Amino acid sequence: ECDGVEDSDGNFQDVTGATRYYVGAFDLEKGDTDGEWAVSGTESLVLFANQAWLDSTDDNAMDCEVVWNVFGTATGSETSYTISASARLAEDLTTCNIAFAKEAYDESQELEYAVTVNTTSTPWTSYFTFASGTELGSGQANETGVTYTSSAGCQFY
Repeated sequence: ECDGVEDSDGNFQDVTGATRYYVGAFDLEKGDTDGEWAVSGTESLVLFANQAWLDSTDDNAMDCEVVWNVFGTATGSETSYTISASARLAEDLTTCNIAFAKEAYDESQELEYAVTVNTTSTPWTSYFTFASGTELGSGQANETGVTYTSSAGCQFY
C-alpha cells in the first residue's frame, strides 16, 4: 500500500500520493529488413490515488492515467529484441489534469527496452527490461504486438 512512509522514529506518516503502474501496448509492423519492425503504441502511467491525497485540497487528486504515444523501431529476433522509441505526451488520451501531467512528468522521452518473448507458452509471454537490465514488467505478445504491465510502485506528491 502506498499510504505513507515510516519516519526515522518508526512512526507512520500519511503522505499524499498514489499506487502506480506502468502499462505499455505496442504494435509491431514487419519491416523490409529481417529482424526489424516499426513500433507504435502507447505507454501509460496509471495512478490510483491514496486516501491522504483524495482527502487533500489538491485538484489533481484522482485515479487517472498519463499517456504517451510511442513511435520507433524494434530490432532483433522474434524472441529477443530491443525497442528504441520516442514517446510524446498524448493530451487527448490522458485522464489526469493536463497541467499536473506536464508538471509532474516529462512531455517527451526516449525509451529503450530489451524484450524477451517466450513463444512456447500460450499465449506468448513477454518480459521487458530497461537497457540497464532492471526489470520493467511482463505481459503478452504475438507476431504483431507486445504488452507489459509493471509491478505496483508508490508515487508521492
